[in-house]
Amino acid sequence: MYEAGRKNTDTTQFFFHWDYLDETMRKTNPRRAGQVGFYVIGLTSPDLAAEVSLYIDGMFRNSLARP
Repeated sequence: MYEAGRKNTDTTQFFFHWDYLDETMRKTNPRRAGQVGFYVIGLTSPDLAAEVSLYIDGMFRNSLARP
């Protein structure tokens, strides 16, 4: 938990050190270690959402992280 030093700081974000999280995952759930759980994608237009979503799903279709 932390308090912001400035009024415009977003305190709803959660920051952590990836290496520490991954080290714990290697001990507790090795199959999930070294992997990312989700991505946040920024679009220039909401009209692109369906097309981009299908493209990304296609990238992972033959992987362990398939949609």
